[in-house]
Amino acid sequence: MPRHKALKESPIESMKEIEAQASYINKIVADLQDYSRPLKPSSEEVNFSKLVEPILLSMEIEENVEVVFEVEDEIQNVKVDPAYLRRILTNLLINAEQVMPNGGTITITARKQKGDCFITIEDTGEGIPEDVKPNLFQPLFTTKAKG
Repeated sequence: MPRHKALKESPIESMKEIEAQASYINKIVADLQDYSRPLKPSSEEVNFSKLVEPILLSMEIEENVEVVFEVEDEIQNVKVDPAYLRRILTNLLINAEQVMPNGGTITITARKQKGDCFITIEDTGEGIPEDVKPNLFQPLFTTKAKG
């Protein structure tokens, strides 16, 4: 009898899946709370690489997806709201992986230009359809069933 994809090999796998789903639900609740109240970001100096590494370690990135991480030395320490930046990067990385079901490359870069820090997340997915682009920054807009 074929195994159903949802069945887990062990209780540990089941617990990991429960933890991942609880984390996802927590993210949705936090996003909804942020939407309903004005943002009040803090600002503190953090090491960008040390902020990104735990995000990547917590994600279950498919084997057919390569992650390239390029950070210029002079911007290792950046002044940001670490909680907001963590959530932003997590959302962008999840989206990047989801648009490459057959694999590809996600490139994370951080560089300094004219005193400003530029963080870029690029993927080799198909891109955003033209008819979706006008809605990109509409609150709660999604094209996903579980958006």
